[in-house]
Amino acid sequence: YIYINMTECRFIDNYCEGARGGALYFNPSAPILIERCYFSGNCAQGETQEGHCIYLSTRANGIIQDCEFVDNYPYTPESEEYKFTSGYSQVHLHSSRSITISRCAFRRSQANLTSRGIDIDYPGSISIINSTFSDLDTSDLHGACIHYNTTDRSIFDDDIEVYGCIFSNNDAANGCTLYLNLSNSPTIRKNTIMNHRSGHHIFSIFYNSFLDSSTITECTFRNCSTIYEDGGGSGIWIANEEFISNGRPADLIFEKCIWENNEAYDRGGALHYGKSKTLVGVSLTFDLCQFIRNRAYNCGGALSLITKSPISIHRCTFTSNEVISNSTGDITHGASIFINSSTPYVGISLCTFNNETADDGNAIFITRSVQTCYISDCIFENCARNQLKEGTIVIS
Repeated sequence: YIYINMTECRFIDNYCEGARGGALYFNPSAPILIERCYFSGNCAQGETQEGHCIYLSTRANGIIQDCEFVDNYPYTPESEEYKFTSGYSQVHLHSSRSITISRCAFRRSQANLTSRGIDIDYPGSISIINSTFSDLDTSDLHGACIHYNTTDRSIFDDDIEVYGCIFSNNDAANGCTLYLNLSNSPTIRKNTIMNHRSGHHIFSIFYNSFLDSSTITECTFRNCSTIYEDGGGSGIWIANEEFISNGRPADLIFEKCIWENNEAYDRGGALHYGKSKTLVGVSLTFDLCQFIRNRAYNCGGALSLITKSPISIHRCTFTSNEVISNSTGDITHGASIFINSSTPYVGISLCTFNNETADDGNAIFITRSVQTCYISDCIFENCARNQLKEGTIVIS
């Protein structure tokens, strides 16, 4: 075996004429360590541009840590077909083995487009930990920071972990932070997603085989907005693909997550779910979550839900969320929660609502189409500060 350990190296303005590995290309059986290295201005000039800085092939395994990737070759907008394809990346992983990327920084300092941060196109065990992704802009590509999409047949299952990362002010046609198309639920925990205001979907996960449960844990969505209804202000889209889901129930669970200062240009300042056929069957659970100063128009200052499966909101806190009228005379509904669906069950328990105000249902507005609704052990404080506002809880 040849053991590769690269420490405190600088790779600046390197080129290869092929499509893979503008600075580094590795396919060893022995573990690799790339540590405290700096990459800038590197380019893989081939058509698919797989790994301007680093390309790790099928046998490669190891660790990339404490490295910085700045202003490597920018993506040039192409035709519609390129949106979903792999490539155009700074780090490209094509390995079925274990690879960890830890404490790395991907950022842009110039006013132009960038390539993707990390692209994964082969099932393997990939951990992306405590890394930052800032100001990446891939124009019409999907997945500016982390992109996973594989068409290769493999006996391996995909095993993706994204833990403790910070995503700030990135942009893509879909998935400004991540765009994952996989067969297993990834581990998504303790990430911060903030300052994404281009209007595109921000956090996109699609399952290409039916999964009955997915969990997002201890993540923060702050100061984001989108122009689309589904996803709401935080731009979240997590579901089985439409041809697989077909309206079947599947659980999406948010545990200890925070939505703060997000804005939707329609419903659901923090999150709206259920308009699409892909999302309508999702059963949503929110446990120990916080919703703070989110804003939407007409209904659902924090949450707007029109899914047809059970909904559970448990031990959550809603503070100073706002719903405003799109036009003069329109009545606003549900500064905290708006639910309008034929779901068989809604449970809201042990929640706190503070400073929530709307025209109708200052904290909660639930339509009569909901079959069963239980609200228990909740605290409502300072709702409807304006005396003209009526009904802290409205079911109509």
